[in-house]
Amino acid sequence: MRMTKKITSIVLAVLMVVSMVSVMAVSASAATNVAEIGANKYETLEAAFAAAQDGDTITLLADCAGNGIKVTPAGKFATGLTVDFNGKTYTVDGETVGSPGTETLAFQLLKDNKVTFKNGTIYSEKAKMLVQNYCDLTLDNMTLTLNNTSYNGAYTLSNNNGNTVIKDTTINANPTAGSFAFDVCRYSSYPSVNVTVKGDSKINGDVEVTASGNDVKDGLSLNLESGTMAGEVKISSAVQSAIEADPDSNFTTDTTAFETVTPVAEIGAAKFATLEDAWNAAQDGATIKLLADSAGNGLKAPQGKYTTGLTVDFNSYTYTVDGSLVGSTGTQTQAFQLLKDNTITFKNGTIYSEKAKMLVQNYCDLTLDNMTLTLNNTSYNGAYTLSNNNGNTVIKDTTINANPTTGSFAFDVCRYSSYPSVNVTVTGDSEINGNVEVYASKSDPKNGFSLTLESGTMNGDIVMDQTAQNVIDTAPDKIKVTKKSTFDQAAPENFVWKDNGNGTQSLVLNNPLVPDMITAAAAKAQDGNEFGITSKYLKGTLLGVQKKSVAGEDTSSQEGAKNIRFVAVLDTELLQDADDYGFVLAKVGTNKTTQNTNFNNLKAYWGNGEKTISAMGTYNNVCGNTAYGDPEDTSTSYKYVTCAVNNVDDNSKIAARFFYKKDGKTYYAKYSAYSYAYTGCTSSADAT
Repeated sequence: MRMTKKITSIVLAVLMVVSMVSVMAVSASAATNVAEIGANKYETLEAAFAAAQDGDTITLLADCAGNGIKVTPAGKFATGLTVDFNGKTYTVDGETVGSPGTETLAFQLLKDNKVTFKNGTIYSEKAKMLVQNYCDLTLDNMTLTLNNTSYNGAYTLSNNNGNTVIKDTTINANPTAGSFAFDVCRYSSYPSVNVTVKGDSKINGDVEVTASGNDVKDGLSLNLESGTMAGEVKISSAVQSAIEADPDSNFTTDTTAFETVTPVAEIGAAKFATLEDAWNAAQDGATIKLLADSAGNGLKAPQGKYTTGLTVDFNSYTYTVDGSLVGSTGTQTQAFQLLKDNTITFKNGTIYSEKAKMLVQNYCDLTLDNMTLTLNNTSYNGAYTLSNNNGNTVIKDTTINANPTTGSFAFDVCRYSSYPSVNVTVTGDSEINGNVEVYASKSDPKNGFSLTLESGTMNGDIVMDQTAQNVIDTAPDKIKVTKKSTFDQAAPENFVWKDNGNGTQSLVLNNPLVPDMITAAAAKAQDGNEFGITSKYLKGTLLGVQKKSVAGEDTSSQEGAKNIRFVAVLDTELLQDADDYGFVLAKVGTNKTTQNTNFNNLKAYWGNGEKTISAMGTYNNVCGNTAYGDPEDTSTSYKYVTCAVNNVDDNSKIAARFFYKKDGKTYYAKYSAYSYAYTGCTSSADAT
């Protein structure tokens, strides 16, 4: 018995161990791996460095962040260590590294090692020095950016010993005063340091050449073979003193094929050869300032990168987009694409392109302050200088010039696809030269969209796309096109400006009746409520009376019942080719829904007599009575007709349906339903 218990205990113990190992294995497999060495995966880049052996290659698998990394001991990677960043970014936001008392570095690479960093980005806002190098280092297709805005005199790359090759690599200086893109510093007791810049490298910032102890020892060299530098080579007094003391010292600077360029942009004290370099280096909260007119590639703001904000001060200069364009995959036709969840300000300058098909495509919160936007692509019709598809856009003291080709727009207000809303305000001394389009994809207002014209001038028309007309008809509370009463702008076709009584006017669908005719019709309908009704085939004004008895109608069939009369005003110009047309009314049940409402033998009255249409269902309707106006009078472009529904109680809802017959086809408008519990009325009518 005891033996059995002992065996059982052993078996249980083994099972528990197996179970724990299984759980650990599942847990390990579920972890996110960001780096690999061969078949071995690692959850942090720091762990991969710790595991790496001489001759290994570490490959990044994802963008990641973590602690600073120290390549130690000296001589561990005599054959070499390669880190392939694989297009990814490593951000140092944890503990930094360094010698005792100076642990302020993102990377520290000790001597007698050979290290290659390629194909990616190293970034930090925390370190005071991004890479401190004492080994043989190759940077191949890398971007090094230090963005510590609280520390002056920083070095993005400091070369203190060994041979450094900078190939096809961008190095951005820290934006604070006295900072350097890199240095060539023969440091302390180390024998020599040599730096070569080659390929299509971009050095954005100054380069310092110095030597501790005024001693160049075994050699000190900077070889600028190819690339560009937006900055200066600054040779320290220590090196100058060493050269004067020993003219035959091993010090060289070769700039034979190197282009030193005048910086065109800056972020703080950091200088950049191109606006694109500055744009790519800019982080949330940054201000880019142009220093000269320049030209280059299109620029894209990734989603959510600038939640605090990015400001580009064009500083009275012009940026011309004549290089590669940007955009979504397959539609790289824009000069700027600004994705959502960003806050961006462009101010005090000009954006120009003859190559783009759209100058600025905007999905974010964008402010244009004292800007000029000009698109001049003479080979492309239907272009947009500024397209606003989401977010809030403020156009202040800004000029926007439409592309000169057919069908082009200065800007649009386009509630696009799945994005929730877009709102555009024109204010200050702005000048809009060209048409402005108001549009909603799929005729869906979502959270709403608006155009507000506060001040400035507009030399063009407001074009209400059919989708916008559908939205303003079906959901007028979701689309607002308003202007200050002092803003001189004609209403678009089918619309008029309605005075809001507060110094502003709003676009509403045009009523074919003159005001006195509306008043007369309303009086006949016993002071009813007014609704705008527009469809592709019929349009007019529908007047309804809330809870009021209509003279001449029998209300005895139901105690306390109310009768409701509707008056529809129909534009005969739209109907002159119709085979037949009209509307019917039905009382909807207490569930107050128009869904599945059917019509059968419902009589409707219009100018030329009583009509009958057939469908399913039966409702108690009294139609006919008297038409208001002479149906034979052809001197007016409108006629209005009446129809009534009896026995309406507090829980009833009335549905109106319009139809239009042409060439044997009948077109129906959607139901328009009205609740008469004294809560106001809504309308909906679209051709289907």
